[in-house]
Amino acid sequence: MSEKNFYFKSLKNIVFLGATPLFSDLIKINKKFKIKSEVISCRDQIKEFKLKKNVKTFDKLDNNFKNYIIKKYNFKETLFISMGARWIFKKELINNFFRNNLINFHHTRLPFEAGGAGDSWKVMRNDRIDTQIAHIVEEEIDSGPILMDKSFLIPTKLILPSEIVDFRSKNFLNFYANFITKIRKNYKFKLKFQPNYIGRYNPRLNTKLNGWIDWSVDPMSLLNFINAFGNPYAGASTLINKKRVNIKNVQLHGGEMINHPFST
Repeated sequence: MSEKNFYFKSLKNIVFLGATPLFSDLIKINKKFKIKSEVISCRDQIKEFKLKKNVKTFDKLDNNFKNYIIKKYNFKETLFISMGARWIFKKELINNFFRNNLINFHHTRLPFEAGGAGDSWKVMRNDRIDTQIAHIVEEEIDSGPILMDKSFLIPTKLILPSEIVDFRSKNFLNFYANFITKIRKNYKFKLKFQPNYIGRYNPRLNTKLNGWIDWSVDPMSLLNFINAFGNPYAGASTLINKKRVNIKNVQLHGGEMINHPFST
């Protein structure tokens, strides 16, 4: 990588760091390009995907991790890809160990939507744009220069997080395959640096803690909030007769009382 471009002369290995249910599909894509794959995860994340072969576990990116990588891989032929990794990548590790050869795939617009829980926040804000991004990892989360991006309009019939995840996953696999195709053709990705004066960071959400319904908000905000905690999550929470219940999917009905301004 130069100061303006990112490229590979000879890519032979890809090491995935983190967790995604799509690992099997990604490994199949790599295999078509004759690229060897390995997954490195931690014990907290390994339950998030079903994969038995070519998986290594490290809870810390310590000397044991470094020695394992150094013995097994040629850095000039190996791309490291973060997939929702829980580790914090420090500047020293990024520059001196990974040698700036560590990228991350993000599925919301940057720098406007950095952070986690992207699908729930997307539903809550009524954001109907699915964006796939490949960017270089820097110490600050989701802040590195963008290598490649593509946006898709989410169909109106897709409402719940699980529906958007399915739509996004198909887009991502195509996006990933196109990205690897360009690397194998020695394509030079121009670095698009993110401005540091705009943006937003989305914290991760816990359905049990963050999913309590505030019935005082306006109807559209209420609908989006409840749907944001729908499938595959447990549902938004409220109390009925002092008992906690979950609501997973709602729609608005205003036929008897609510008027539209046009009717005046």
